[in-house]
Amino acid sequence: MVGDGVDAVQLTNLLRKKVGYAELASVTAVGEKKEEPAVQPVDWPVYVGGMPQTYIYPIHPHQDPSCSIM
Repeated sequence: MVGDGVDAVQLTNLLRKKVGYAELASVTAVGEKKEEPAVQPVDWPVYVGGMPQTYIYPIHPHQDPSCSIM
């Protein structure tokens, strides 16, 4: 949060009353900026083929040879 005349302790206490949990992470002057490294885009290779589709068939146990119909 950036603001003139904002008391960090009062802001944290108000947030704790309204939200329940608040923690002050850092307080810095506005003129100070941290140098962030430039983000390079990543080109991921595209795979067209892939894995062949596998079919799963249930295996039925053999019928009892004592069947009277056969």
